[in-house]
Order: sequence, then structure tokens, then C-alpha cells
Amino acid sequence: MSMATAAERTAKLQASIEAQAKKLAELKAKKAKMDARGRSKEKADERRKETRRLVLLGAFLKSRMDASEDAKSKTLAGLDNFLKRPEERALFGDFVTLRASCLCQGIALEIGGEIRDMLFCHCSMCRKAHGTAFRARGRVRTTDLRWVRGEDLMRFYESSPGERRGFCSVCGSNIFTKFDAKPQELGFALGILDDDPGNRPLFHVFAGSKAPWYEISDSLPQYETVPPAYAPPVAKPEDD
Repeated sequence: MSMATAAERTAKLQASIEAQAKKLAELKAKKAKMDARGRSKEKADERRKETRRLVLLGAFLKSRMDASEDAKSKTLAGLDNFLKRPEERALFGDFVTLRASCLCQGIALEIGGEIRDMLFCHCSMCRKAHGTAFRARGRVRTTDLRWVRGEDLMRFYESSPGERRGFCSVCGSNIFTKFDAKPQELGFALGILDDDPGNRPLFHVFAGSKAPWYEISDSLPQYETVPPAYAPPVAKPEDD
């Protein structure tokens, strides 16, 4: 392992510890408010469980700070596996790094946060762009995306005014869509993920435009266009 890589891992480990400490402080503050408002015992118990997880995880990470670089590497790998558990991903989603890549592997990137609002889109543009019965997509913050390689291979096609679909210029894999109306958000193509994002699609949109040769067989809600509350791009309080 190179010195640069070791330093990066150490920095990442330290950043994780600091993030856990901040999250713990936030949870304690929330618990204090909850006690003051006389919230239910069930919710209080859940908060205590979350706090306990944070305390245990923080203590574990701190105990590894003086370990060898090989041990730190194993710790980070173990942490990644820990965070892939659905119940932990729901709590620590902002600290998870998801890998993604195109078909030719010329493009590789990482998502350092949660992929939200997953859905299946059956509109004709998505079907043609992906060459499939529907497109699986989710929302990511632009600031959560980190390029590993291949940013120079990206090309964009403006399929609708103010919306540009990005794809690999070598293999044609769809990567993400940019929105002029909301530059802090990307419409991410779930098919390029190399890791399990934890979350799952919530519904089907533009079901009225679905391919005539395909039948939707799951029990997810179906919308002729999109739910009024969703219609992208939608601002959320945490994005402001």
C-alpha cells in the first residue's frame, strides 16, 4: 500500500469518526427534545438503539486509529460490509460510498451519500435511451458524486429543454441526467451501480406509455405520468 493511499484511508477513517460524533450529538439533541415533548416510549427506545449503534461504532473506529495500515484497511472493508445491512444503511446512509461504472469500465465514479426517490420510468424517451422496457433511476446530490476516472468520456444529449442525458462516449452506457432547473441534483441510472444501494424503487411513472410487449407484474404503485409531489426536479428542505 502506497503512503498516499495509507494517508487517504487514515483521513477517511478520521472523517468517519468526526461524522459519527456529530451524528451522536444530533441524536442526543433530538432525544432531549423528544423527552421534553413526552414522545412515546417506543420512539424513545428506537432513539436509544440508534445512539447505542453510534457509540459502539465510534468506539470501534477510534480503537483502530493506532493500528497498522493493513488493520485500518481491513477495518474500512468491514465497515463497508456493516453499512450494507439495510437497517444500518438507513441510519448511516450519508457515510456510505457506492461504486458505479459503465460497460467498458472507462467511466468509474463513487456516490458518497444516499440514492433517493428510486423509481421505474416507462416514458418512450427513457425506453429508447436505455434500449429497455423501462429506466431505473434515483436522485443523488451533485456534491455526492466523485469521479474515479473517465469524466472526459462523458457526452450529453439534451433530450428535453434543460435536461441533458449523460452517457459514455465509448460504450454508450447511460450514466446520469443533469437538470438546468436544479443543478445540485442528478437523475442517476441505477443500472451502472456495482454495489447494493440499500434503498429500493418506490413506484412506476409514465405507466401509460409502457412498452406494449411488457407487463408490470409487481405491486408497486403505477402513475400515468408522475405523482404531483415528485415531478422532477423537486426541491427538498435538506437540499436548500
